[in-house]
Amino acid sequence: MTSIKQITFYMTALSATVVYGGCATDEVGPPIEDTSEAASPLDVDCEFGANGFIDISDSRSGTVQRSASLGFGVTISVQSGTVSGLQRGWAKISGDTIVDDQIRMDWTIDAGAHIKVLCGPFSVGGLSQSKTSAAKTTSSSSSWQFRACGRLAGVTPYTCTSWW
Repeated sequence: MTSIKQITFYMTALSATVVYGGCATDEVGPPIEDTSEAASPLDVDCEFGANGFIDISDSRSGTVQRSASLGFGVTISVQSGTVSGLQRGWAKISGDTIVDDQIRMDWTIDAGAHIKVLCGPFSVGGLSQSKTSAAKTTSSSSSWQFRACGRLAGVTPYTCTSWW
């Protein structure tokens, strides 16, 4: 059941989007822009082994490397752990989620100058359920990084963690 505070937040955010033009921003960094260098934001970019990703359970938890609050008890995080014998990273949304809250993971190989793959978005299917992106092997290179981006159902913009 959606709470009154969530409905109020959604209505306020929708009004701000209409009045102020709805610019998608990254809470931690500069605006997120669609560029020719960025991959298409499709879950097929990382599902079923695409681009070296591996599907994992939505209940999977690992070591939290970065996190950000979306408000209303909902958190997004970049997590890491051993999956199928390899160190991997993934994005997760958890807490007091509702249907259609979203998570995605951005992956860069040039320290955030360009996003190589947008893994997601993936939508939460039920109340207080967590959702993960697919997992990608990690690298010791400082230019190979991940961040989690999420948003509450029907609310823009996405909020992103810092790069890990």
